[in-house]
Amino acid sequence: MPDRGQRTLAKYVTAGAPGGSCRIERSRLLQVTFEVDRDAALALMPEDVTRPIPCYARLLVVEDLGHEGAGFAVLGLGGRFRMLPRNVFVVGVAAAPGSAADGLPGPWLSGSAAIRRGEGEVTAEVEVEGRTVASVRLPAPFAIDPGMLRWDAWVVGVSDQRRPALAESPFEVRAEQTWLSRGFSVEAVQGLDRASPFRRLRPLLPVSACVVEGAVTFGPVAVPAPLAIG
Repeated sequence: MPDRGQRTLAKYVTAGAPGGSCRIERSRLLQVTFEVDRDAALALMPEDVTRPIPCYARLLVVEDLGHEGAGFAVLGLGGRFRMLPRNVFVVGVAAAPGSAADGLPGPWLSGSAAIRRGEGEVTAEVEVEGRTVASVRLPAPFAIDPGMLRWDAWVVGVSDQRRPALAESPFEVRAEQTWLSRGFSVEAVQGLDRASPFRRLRPLLPVSACVVEGAVTFGPVAVPAPLAIG
C-alpha cells in the first residue's frame, strides 16, 4: 500500500518563486476538513509528502472584509512533509488571485468564493467559470477559544534556481472571533469533469469545520534547508 505522494515535482510545480506572501488584515475564514479517497489523494500529492491515516482534504474559503468580491478558495490535502503535519496545496479559485497567489503559488482557476452568514448558519460556495464546484453549510455555529485551533503551514511548489522544489508557506491566523460547527455538510456538485480536483477529492466523511474572523497571513514562501543527517 503506497504511503507517499505519486506526483512528480515536475508535474506538481506549475509556477511561483520563493519569497512571496499574502496578508489580509480584516478577513472572514471558513475551513472544513473531510475524509477523501486514498488513491485520489496520493495521485494529487507530490513526492516527498506522506499521507495521513485516514486521508483527508481541506477546503479553505477566505473573504477580505475590506474589499468586496476579493474572496478566494483553496483546496488542499493533509500530509506530512519533513515529518511535520502540513496542508498540501492542490488548487486555488479566485476572480483575480493577486497576492493570494504570491503566498500560495500553484495552479489557480478563474472563479469566485463567498461566505454568507444567515440565521443560525454559515454557508459558502465556490464557483469556477460560473458553475458551483463546492457548497458548504455549517449549522448552529458556536463560539470557542481561538487557542483551540491549530494552523499548519502549506506545502507549495516553486521554481528554485530554475529547479522544481517543494516550499513551505507559514499560515498565521490572529483570530478575533472563532466558531465551530457540528453536523456540517460539504457537497461536490455532480457532473463535474473527471479531472476536476473537486470531483476527485469529493467528501466521504466530515471531520471538522470552523469560521474565524481576524487577520490572516500566508508566507513568506521559503524552500527549507536540507535535513541534517547524522
